Amino acid sequence: PRTRINLSAAYDIGKLHVYLRGTRYGSTEDAGFAPPLTQQEFGAKWITDLDVSYDFTDSLRLTLGAQNLFDVYPDKTILINNPGGFFTYPVTNSANTPFGFNGGYYYLRALFRF
Repeated sequence: PRTRINLSAAYDIGKLHVYLRGTRYGSTEDAGFAPPLTQQEFGAKWITDLDVSYDFTDSLRLTLGAQNLFDVYPDKTILINNPGGFFTYPVTNSANTPFGFNGGYYYLRALFRF
């Protein structure tokens, strides 16, 4: 994309830690295999990541987090670039979409210091 915006904030309140990041990817274009017939534009999208951590002890921290919190997907692939209809979304993170096609990723992480 021609533009990419990153906004992030971190906030600590005692044993609670919050990290929020928003990334806006500008629109992109893919020529496809036979331009201009297969040329496709993918619209700009916002992706939000969030980590919330809590220190239960000096040695144990648990984090609940999300990458792509709101489950944003790239624009669907146009029919001519999707013969057979198997690939609803672009299958690579090449020039056509700067983020993946798997949607949100959620996790629970434990950090133990010794």
